[in-house]
Amino acid sequence: MGKIRRALGKRIQRLRKLKGMTQEGLAEKAGLSWSHVNAIEGGRKSASLEALEALSNALGSSPKELFNFPWPVEAKVQRDPSVQVYDMLQHCSPDDSLAISEILRNILNMRRRH
Repeated sequence: MGKIRRALGKRIQRLRKLKGMTQEGLAEKAGLSWSHVNAIEGGRKSASLEALEALSNALGSSPKELFNFPWPVEAKVQRDPSVQVYDMLQHCSPDDSLAISEILRNILNMRRRH
């Protein structure tokens, strides 16, 4: 239980760190208490829709972006490799996605020739 809550908390934490923000800074910008942000990032507390909206605004992202984490969270579940590649590309910049796509295309072309 609570896998989504923990994954969401980790995602918010990652986005916050990418923005160079502290928990205190994020809390202030979102109008939430530091302890609330801390509990959400730690997966100990569920975030209300209002809190998610405030956090996404404070992070300069969409609410959808907060939920952009690999699923299922369980590492034991084997997923189709193409889905894994797709999930990884979702977290890359457009330039990185294009570069990775070109690398994969070259690898596939080399394998087809042999």
